[in-house]
Amino acid sequence: MEKIVPCHGESSSTPWRKQFVTYKILNNIVQMKFSIVRTDRKKTARLSVKTAEWFMKRIQNDTKAGDIVKLREHVAIFGHIGSDADDGQVALIHPSVVLKKTENGRLEAVDYNGVVTIHVPNLLKTSDTDLVKRAAQFLPMTLAAITGCDGRSVEILVAVAQKEDITLQTEDEADLFYSAAYNTAFAIYKGILPMAPERQKATARSNFLMTLDPKPYYNPKATPLMVEQDVANLLIEQEAANTGLADLMATGGNEANRPNMVTDDDFTLYTTYEQKYRLAVEEAYNATANIDESQRQEAYLTRLARNLCTMNVPEEEAFLHIRNHHAYRASYDEDAIRAIVSAVYAEEKPKRWQTADGIGLQTRRLIALLNTRYVFRYNTVLGYTEYRPNNTWVQDWVPCDEKAINGLTIEARLAGHDARDKDVRRYVQSNMIRPSDPIIDYLANVSDKWDGVTDHIGMMARTVPCDIPQWETWFRKWFVSMVAQWMLPNQDYGNSVVPMLISPQGDGKTTFCRMLLPKELRWGFLENLDVSEKRQTLQAMHNYLLINLDEFNQISPKLQEGFLKNVIQLPSVKIKRPYGKHTEEFRRYASFIATTNEVNILADPTGSRRFICVPLTAPVHTDYKPNYEALYGQAYYIVRHHKMQWWFSNEEVQQIMEHNRQFTVLPPAIQYFNEYFEAVDDESKGEWLAPTAIYDILRAKAGSSLQAIGVASFGRYLWNMPGLKHRRIGSSKQYLVRKKD
Repeated sequence: MEKIVPCHGESSSTPWRKQFVTYKILNNIVQMKFSIVRTDRKKTARLSVKTAEWFMKRIQNDTKAGDIVKLREHVAIFGHIGSDADDGQVALIHPSVVLKKTENGRLEAVDYNGVVTIHVPNLLKTSDTDLVKRAAQFLPMTLAAITGCDGRSVEILVAVAQKEDITLQTEDEADLFYSAAYNTAFAIYKGILPMAPERQKATARSNFLMTLDPKPYYNPKATPLMVEQDVANLLIEQEAANTGLADLMATGGNEANRPNMVTDDDFTLYTTYEQKYRLAVEEAYNATANIDESQRQEAYLTRLARNLCTMNVPEEEAFLHIRNHHAYRASYDEDAIRAIVSAVYAEEKPKRWQTADGIGLQTRRLIALLNTRYVFRYNTVLGYTEYRPNNTWVQDWVPCDEKAINGLTIEARLAGHDARDKDVRRYVQSNMIRPSDPIIDYLANVSDKWDGVTDHIGMMARTVPCDIPQWETWFRKWFVSMVAQWMLPNQDYGNSVVPMLISPQGDGKTTFCRMLLPKELRWGFLENLDVSEKRQTLQAMHNYLLINLDEFNQISPKLQEGFLKNVIQLPSVKIKRPYGKHTEEFRRYASFIATTNEVNILADPTGSRRFICVPLTAPVHTDYKPNYEALYGQAYYIVRHHKMQWWFSNEEVQQIMEHNRQFTVLPPAIQYFNEYFEAVDDESKGEWLAPTAIYDILRAKAGSSLQAIGVASFGRYLWNMPGLKHRRIGSSKQYLVRKKD
């Protein structure tokens, strides 16, 4: 069960709740007004009521006294909000209710806004707060997403509305509505946010502290979330039943959902921990100065660990800092230091497991150990669990395979846990591991990196020198369609066009294909795929982002015309898992690109609209260094705001087919046809012949040199030949031709 935390300033019973005339929830965002309450030194509540728009402008600058900045500096050192907030010097914001001050100084509700607040705490880096704010923007009901007062949290204001036309008679009824609305919104946002929100008790008077955010997200056109109380209560009951051990995963400072990249904020976080460590050392040294030298070392270590725990430094982080800095490490080895730190942190934690049975206690202790030392996530694209150490010495995510599970098991046993590999495997492969989509994480991180002017997609297209006038337009549509396929599930069609780079070896074709993905997503690049293995190809379309059909000329014409032509346009793939009993449908992520050294490469007699053949006039400019954040930020903006049609129109498809004719492989029968026949427009100058008649004439002239391709296939080539008139008589087709002299 998640911990229920009262909102800051919330009282369990408000003595001035009143009976009032009927009200409906106000959903017009323009008319919404927030109540701002500040308590002066005389403990008198001072109330001001301002519009939502005024509030969003107000928080972009601090007070004249710099109250918010001072508060955040206090948090950075001591790990918690100081007395300024508790004494009322920082105002409380009530977004859900419009208050009125009565003559006797009480605050009464006079109106209600359709807004609930989702609180996301424990964000120790600026990039984490930005990531949460950007993720919240994906949902249309997000009214605002702002950095919290402490600088380490995000407040998400969610627009809500009653599904039924119900009036409210008392504030208690309003509390019931806001509780139901909060439960519904919490269940939705918990599934999309990269960091876990904290469940709070929601009422009409729920509030948060005045904050500072120079770049808040504000959407005055937010679409309210329709709330039905029974459904909301069912959601929270189901969630409570399914997450009985969720509190074990909520370790302090857990960085489980950070994007897989190292930024300057990682070093900022490390510096913050170092600063806290120095303060903790100074206090521990002074506190143990008078203890006998024979006992001082252990007392000092214990006091130091307790100070770090009090400052909200994660356990594994505390151990690493003590191990790397402690002057007594010659007397205490790594295991001894870890034992002291673990004992202190276990003592400081709430005694949540005292009544647990033996097996349950062992399981909970094992889960706590794993989450203390490591961070786990389930990669929803690759379909397996990944992990990395839970500290600011940031490392890449690695698969939690059998080798890793064996290592984790040994580590748990060395720490005194009676664990087996099956116990560790059962946990890391369970639904207790938070799902994570690395594609969405990356796109959310770059969503605001484009300047709105520079055409980075066009610059990427121009690194491929060619004489095709439409190349830049065609590449732009293909690239944006690739990103749209990552962003938008449940499309009717996949990215059904394949650019094919044609040139001799050594011109940088494959290098260009690899350059299309940033390093954060390069795990999703696949080449040398054997497309004749159908199940493997379908699986790759789900697990990878970009598939390079290298040496395309090695793919047989039969495979081109059949299987490959079909899978390129699939919006999803249906495959059976290994040892599975039934076929399942999986989302398609991969787009295709191809390279070849041969010019005549396309084999489909009906025409090739799935490929864009691009003969290079010079080597690719592989020295170009793309600005990937701006490149994908531009594509994200185009898809998010639908700034262009990223699928090809019928006219463009015809242009592509006409362009591709010069790259089609012509069988000997068609080459002989061009030698002995020509197309005419006037019936008086030619004759109508069926494909069988034409084929017999060619076979009589060419003899054994005419390789048999079948009359049906020969007829398909003739039907799609430009300028050749055809007609249908009964069940047969005829073509207007004239024999050459």
